[in-house]
Amino acid sequence: ITAVSSNTSVATCSLNGNTITVTSKGKGSAKITISIATTDDYLGASCQLSVTVILVVGYHGTVSLSGSSRSGSAAASTGNYAIFAGGYTGTMQSNNSVWYTYYNTVDAFNTSLTLSSPTPLSTARGRMGAGTVGDYAVFAGGMLGSRGGDASALVEAYNSSLTKKSAPNLPHHPTEAPAAASIKKEIIIFAGGYVVDDDVYGPTNAGVAYDA
Repeated sequence: ITAVSSNTSVATCSLNGNTITVTSKGKGSAKITISIATTDDYLGASCQLSVTVILVVGYHGTVSLSGSSRSGSAAASTGNYAIFAGGYTGTMQSNNSVWYTYYNTVDAFNTSLTLSSPTPLSTARGRMGAGTVGDYAVFAGGMLGSRGGDASALVEAYNSSLTKKSAPNLPHHPTEAPAAASIKKEIIIFAGGYVVDDDVYGPTNAGVAYDA
C-alpha cells in the first residue's frame, strides 16, 4: 500500500491491507487490491476475483491543549472554532484514594489550528455534556470537588466570536456526564448522567432542552 500526501509518498506494509500512513499535511490516497482464488471441487476449475478499493484520508496537522495534561474534557464546535473545556487529573494517595484536580481552562482551535484562550469556565470541572446549538458551543453539568464527589448544574456557552454566555442551570439536579445531542442545531438536549445533589445520588433519566 502506498499513501500519498502532497508530494510525499509513504510506503506502508500490511498483510491485511488496512494500514495507511500519511505523515505530511494534505490529502492522501491509497489503492488496495484484494485477490481471492477459489477452486471448484467438481470440475477442478479455478477462478480468481480481484477487487480494487480506493481509500482517501486527510491529515491536517497536530495540536496540543494548553496547560496541564488532563482527561475528562468536553468538546464542541461553533463557527470556525473547535472548543475544548475543563478536565481533570487524578493523583493516587497513600491510602489508595484518588485526589482529583479540576481545570476551568478553555482552548479553541480555528481551521488553521491556531490556539486561542477564551474566558475560562466559571467553575473548574470535568465530564461535562457538550454540543452545539445555533451559534453556541454549550457545556453543561460536570464533576467537581477534590475527591470527585460533587456535581455541577452550571450551563455555559461560547459563541462563534468566543464570547462566553451563561444559560439557565440544569433544572433537575447537578449532574455529571449528561449526554448531549442537537437537532438541526436549533435545539440541544442534555439527558441522563449521574446525579450528585445533597441526598440524591445515582443515575438519572431526566433531561432538558435549550434553544438558541
